[in-house]
Amino acid sequence: MNVELLGHATIIVRTSRTCIIFDPVLSDPFEDGAVTSYPPRCIDQSALPPLDAIVISHRHPDHLDVCSLASLPRSTPLICPKDAHILALAHAMDFRDIRVAHAGVSLSVGDLTLIPTASDFDDLPELGFLVIHSDGIVWNQVDTEIAPENAAALRRMHGPVSLHLARYASQNFEFFEDRRLCFPVTEHLRNLAVTVEIDAGCVVPASAGFCFAEPHAWLNAFMFPISPERFIAELRILEPSLHAVEASPGDVFGITQAGVEHCVGAAQSVPRTSLDPDLCRFDPSAPIPALADPNLKGRDSDELYRYLDRWVDRLTEWLSCNDSVPELYPLRDDGLAYRLEVIGPIGARWTWDLLIRSSAVDVWRKPYLTPVMTFAVAASIFADWLTFECSMYLLRAYRRTWSTALELSRDDNGTCARAVPFIDLPAAWLRAKVA
Repeated sequence: MNVELLGHATIIVRTSRTCIIFDPVLSDPFEDGAVTSYPPRCIDQSALPPLDAIVISHRHPDHLDVCSLASLPRSTPLICPKDAHILALAHAMDFRDIRVAHAGVSLSVGDLTLIPTASDFDDLPELGFLVIHSDGIVWNQVDTEIAPENAAALRRMHGPVSLHLARYASQNFEFFEDRRLCFPVTEHLRNLAVTVEIDAGCVVPASAGFCFAEPHAWLNAFMFPISPERFIAELRILEPSLHAVEASPGDVFGITQAGVEHCVGAAQSVPRTSLDPDLCRFDPSAPIPALADPNLKGRDSDELYRYLDRWVDRLTEWLSCNDSVPELYPLRDDGLAYRLEVIGPIGARWTWDLLIRSSAVDVWRKPYLTPVMTFAVAASIFADWLTFECSMYLLRAYRRTWSTALELSRDDNGTCARAVPFIDLPAAWLRAKVA
């Protein structure tokens, strides 16, 4: 059995009889152009083997790539979790053999057995996969977070794992939300503990092989505090006997009953490319550029303002007659001062201040309040997102958010204050509209 790394989370597992591709993302950039593979790769799709199955681990667009799926035969069986989003897309694309995977329930594809493994810390339908063959067992963990005791149970139930494609990155996605640079200690320790418990014959830090493309490349300095090198070094502190290696797109792992062989650059479909070692180097002191609107479609500034002003009217009407944002409940009595700050083309700046109370929502079309929450965003990207013309992943690179809101109380024990996380009102409104 061979495991071929095609970049990021895309892998091919093949035997002499069977070939399965996992999370096919076959070209760069992806996620609406926001990210690209790192280390870089260039896939020769004409060199890909015939496929016996396509496996999608979850709906995130760096795993569920529509353009890549469109290039694959619709007669190929598609295996995915029970997720309405994935299933609707698969049916719309006319995949004719769709198989829903459930954690712990085995599926057979040729001479390979797949056993889906669940995520313990995510409400999103998301699966990893044990791939079992007479040569050995591969665990493709993908993005799933599991408890260390459940990792130990997997090993006891299914036997020794030959190759563990391990979750390692602990990416600092909180930086997207409110520019916090908290080191993800809990997540990182869990990733290390799970890898130690699995105790595979070979460990490869995997499924996080991307970086941000221009004009978002400035984010790379903040987003990746855990490199594959660091993960391996800290694994060796905890368990010196573990065999762990770094790997790049184009590498192949050959698995036999005798062990695992790492064949560098052996995949014919992925020629080796040069690597910039500084591209994803963690540097939280790096500069953050001012928010600007790229206006990629050349929208008229006045039209953008009128569209967004009408949208603010719809938002305030929804907030006035709707209590479907539970996070607002404790804040409405005293009034929540919320600012929408929109950066338009050629440096235009528009502000809507909202005072959200139990009885009403007041709005000012200028800076008026002292906000405790601010949602700042590039106008054209925001308008595209509101009309489903771009993804949340692209929007996040063109927005800034923060909160200084506190929930205050006083009792016999003294005065208490709870920091209130940022409330994403545009996302709450959009979710309500598509529900």
